[in-house]
Amino acid sequence: MAQAALIISLVGLAFGLASLVRADSSEAECQLSWADRTLADERGPCWFSQRQGNVDIRFGARAFHYPAADQGRVYQRSNSRAGIRFRLEGQYSLQVRWRLPSE
Repeated sequence: MAQAALIISLVGLAFGLASLVRADSSEAECQLSWADRTLADERGPCWFSQRQGNVDIRFGARAFHYPAADQGRVYQRSNSRAGIRFRLEGQYSLQVRWRLPSE
């Protein structure tokens, strides 16, 4: 009986943790703008994931990783209600815009 309760609790915990992981990830719209203005901006759907301040973004075939410890040193991060922008001076700017539910 106690063993069954433990199993049920562990299953519930696993589902709860899975929900938390999903809560930190979402589909978004991204725009990649190069510092070299001869390169065209890129726009399209992307996948945004954040855990403990560390951000990962999948945009097409590209993967971007922004460690929280590098914020302000390696890259600049600007948050707004509409999304987040990451900027690497002299390289590029990546704007992530949240997909808002239709009203």
